[in-house]
Amino acid sequence: METIKKELVDGWELIAHPDFTVYSNDKSYVVLHEEEMVLKFSVNDDILKVDNTSWDTKIEVSLDKTLTITTDPTYDEDED
Repeated sequence: METIKKELVDGWELIAHPDFTVYSNDKSYVVLHEEEMVLKFSVNDDILKVDNTSWDTKIEVSLDKTLTITTDPTYDEDED
C-alpha cells in the first residue's frame, strides 16, 4: 500500500494512504476519506487519545510516536 507521512505536534508522525485527508486544530486531528470520518484523535506529549474511529479502521501505534493507519481505502473485499 502506498503511504504518506505527516508531521504532527509533540514529535508525533502519522503514516497513512494518500487518499486520506488530515485536518488539525491545535493538538486534535480528524482523518477523512472522501467525506467520511475515519479517525478522530488528539496527542499531548507522550499520550495518544483516540476519540472516534470508523468500524473498519485499523491502526498501529509505535513507541517512537508513530501512528500508522493500515486501512487501505482502495481495497474492496468484495473483489476477492
